[in-house]
Amino acid sequence: MNKKQFLNELEKDLKFLKKEDREEILGDYGDHFKIGKKEGRKEIEIAKSLGNPGEIAKEIKDELKGVMTVGGILNDTFVVVFRKLKEYVKSSCEGIQEFFNHDVKEFIQEKKSKSKKIEEKSKKEKTKKKSFVSRLLLTLFNILVGIWIVFAFYLTIGSLLISSWAIILGGLATLAVSVAGLFTELPYVSKDLIPIGIFAGISIISSGVLLSILFWQIGKIFSKLISKYMKFNKKIMGRKNE
Repeated sequence: MNKKQFLNELEKDLKFLKKEDREEILGDYGDHFKIGKKEGRKEIEIAKSLGNPGEIAKEIKDELKGVMTVGGILNDTFVVVFRKLKEYVKSSCEGIQEFFNHDVKEFIQEKKSKSKKIEEKSKKEKTKKKSFVSRLLLTLFNILVGIWIVFAFYLTIGSLLISSWAIILGGLATLAVSVAGLFTELPYVSKDLIPIGIFAGISIISSGVLLSILFWQIGKIFSKLISKYMKFNKKIMGRKNE
């Protein structure tokens, strides 16, 4: 299966997604083929390493099905967290590999080679040095800062989501005890406090739901920003010097 066949089959299997989301996923897998070709790999080999398009689409669909349940939301959250983190780390590693396999080698060879035209050589060296420095800075940023920022943010969002669900569970427990007090006498609980307990339980549940929605939306926005940065990262690391 070559690149065209792989992407066409994947696009057919992803018909259940919105056009924007579908194109984003196809673009990511298209980048895998571009990077693989630069490393000298064949399209058939790359397609085989990526897996079956139908299975890929099924995994994405299963993730979407779990969003409406408490366990599904938590599961989906951590799936997205680790998938994005994995993609970011993989993208950074590929960029680093590309940097050392090509840029450093070309830079050293360029320094050793002799040019017949001094003016053209000087101009080309300036372009190479500029590209070398920009890739070096981006590589250092990814290693020393970028990966840790992404990891810390996703860990924070995951913790906040778990906290919001703990608040919801606490509200459910308060509401359950208060409702039970309407039908039976509870020790150390005054009948006058039962309406207050019901109101407090509903309020706590509502607060937990609102917080979980807020944290979920923040996570989605950050995930889109990370996807855009990874595309920018691939563009810089994979760019050939003219």
